[in-house]
Amino acid sequence: MEVDRDLFLRRRAALPKFSYEEQVVLLFALVLITLWFTASPINAFPGWTAHTAPRMDIGSIGMMCTLPLFIVPCGCTLPQARPNPNPNPTPKPKPDPNPTPTPNP
Repeated sequence: MEVDRDLFLRRRAALPKFSYEEQVVLLFALVLITLWFTASPINAFPGWTAHTAPRMDIGSIGMMCTLPLFIVPCGCTLPQARPNPNPNPTPKPKPDPNPTPTPNP
C-alpha cells in the first residue's frame, strides 16, 4: 500500500498549536497513566500505594486525577468583558418632582 507522506505533512502543518486546555488535559492524562502503572507491584518495585495509601484502588486514582480538571482554570481563552460602547453617556434628564399644572383653555 502506497502512503502519501506529503499529505500527512500538509495535514499536520494545517493543525493549530496545542491550546492551554489541551496541554493541561495531556499533563493530567500522563500523570494518571503514570500513577496507574506504578501503583501495583512490578517485580521488585512494591508500588507506591503499598507505602502511601494501601487502600487506594484504581478508581480512586482516576478520581484524584479527574476532579482537578473541573477546578483548574481554562486559561486565556475565557471570554473577556465587553467594552462599554459609550463610555461617557449623557445623563437622562430627571423628571420634575413638582410639576406645575398647565391650565386648560
